[in-house]
Amino acid sequence: MSDKPPSAPGTERSPEAKLESESTRAANKPTYEIARSKPAIGLKFSDTTFVGLDLEAAISILTKPKPSFFGHRETLFAGFCAWLVTPTVEEAVKDAMIAEMSEQLATAEGADIENFGYPPQTFANKNYRRFMAELYYPTGGMRAVIGALKRVPKPVEVRRGSEKEIRFLVGMAGVLHYHTHQRDNNRASHERVALWRAAKIVPKLNTFVGPVADEQLTEGSAGKPKLKPLSTGTLWNYLDRHEPSLHFLYAASGIPRDGNRTLLDDILERNTAILSETEAINDWFSAAQYVADKIFAGLQVKTSNTLRLLPAVKFANARRFEPPHYEKQDLQKIDEHIKKKRK
Repeated sequence: MSDKPPSAPGTERSPEAKLESESTRAANKPTYEIARSKPAIGLKFSDTTFVGLDLEAAISILTKPKPSFFGHRETLFAGFCAWLVTPTVEEAVKDAMIAEMSEQLATAEGADIENFGYPPQTFANKNYRRFMAELYYPTGGMRAVIGALKRVPKPVEVRRGSEKEIRFLVGMAGVLHYHTHQRDNNRASHERVALWRAAKIVPKLNTFVGPVADEQLTEGSAGKPKLKPLSTGTLWNYLDRHEPSLHFLYAASGIPRDGNRTLLDDILERNTAILSETEAINDWFSAAQYVADKIFAGLQVKTSNTLRLLPAVKFANARRFEPPHYEKQDLQKIDEHIKKKRK
């Protein structure tokens, strides 16, 4: 028998009124459903399919001190670093971004579940709605994460596959930088130095930037390693794979980090410590702009083309910086190499 008192005459509600009341209560009940919204700035789509990184938009986010929402900058920076190493492989850039999203979410989810006891789904929807709505779901959700984690290369694989090529090109850029520095100081013999001329001298130098693959080294003077000679065809292959990002890579090689390392070392190892240093990022991009404007501008590649650097993006004012510190013997080799060209 019910304990509820009988309804007063004329106060019983119709079935329709009861249904409406239940709907109202449901609408007022707290919910953690994710509202679909516009994808985050920096994501690139083909129609509705996520295809990778919008470079110009990503750079605009990375260079601003104002923080974005959870996981946004980290995801864009992961994509940008992947683009630096493999600028012509869009699938690798996309997978790096998805894998970073997964890592960000897993780390934060684990900490919050431990501290507050949230069930996983409540955690994601309650605390990270914008991350889920603008990053996670637009890029494909769990299915995309599973696929990316299967494909995304580990840091050691990236180093094996691309580092020797990048290190050689960075060494070549260093020689070109030295030429530019000498030219700006009215050294007439350093006018109009061709890219291939700079590349040919690199293996003869004892000075090179950072470690490279063992199979690319031979013994130099005083037992120091130096780079092996490179064929013309191999150089063009290296450039085809890396030239869009070469100004960023070379600029990174000149920015010191902790432990006698450079920013280029951090990039190749997916070390994202610089992400919290907006001033350092802007300094790096300004140096990259100097490389594009002063060192690589108009540089002839093959017969008629110029370097395919990242187009249509202007960073802060270009920042001039000094060329590598070459040993005296190396400077003599470079100068003699240029003089031979002039004869």
